Amino acid sequence: MTDTAAKNGSKRGFFGYGELPLVLVAMLAEQPQGAYELMAELDRRFGPAYTASPGGTYPAIEALLESKLIAGDDGRPKRYRLTRVGRQALTARLDDVAAIEVRTGVNLQVGTTTDAVLSRFVARTRDAALLVAPDALNRVLDDTAKTIEKLANKGAGK
Repeated sequence: MTDTAAKNGSKRGFFGYGELPLVLVAMLAEQPQGAYELMAELDRRFGPAYTASPGGTYPAIEALLESKLIAGDDGRPKRYRLTRVGRQALTARLDDVAAIEVRTGVNLQVGTTTDAVLSRFVARTRDAALLVAPDALNRVLDDTAKTIEKLANKGAGK
């Protein structure tokens, strides 16, 4: 899971190289699931633009198992869960998850940690920020930082 998320999606190439396993890891961070549950959840979240298939999902699951990012139980049907290594890998890829969320409009709810929220903010604003004059962008970001600081001071009882 070291590749960079692709920018464009189409029905045939909806997920860029390595994105489907990353999405599966993000979904398994929420709760353990079986392969059919994962495919149904992919369809629910990303459909109709994307339709999950066993030919894409099962190889991604196998790659995640081989990489020790997920583990499966011995039940029937088998349920998969995120491992400690998988959780660390997911945390390291928050920027890529945020890019997928912004591109697809799907919130994968990887977390509400400060890093996750900031990754989503950067992904949402990066392209537009390139079209804004640097001094104007600096003013907006400075105002935003001041607002966050005020909120932090209120939360700390200051």
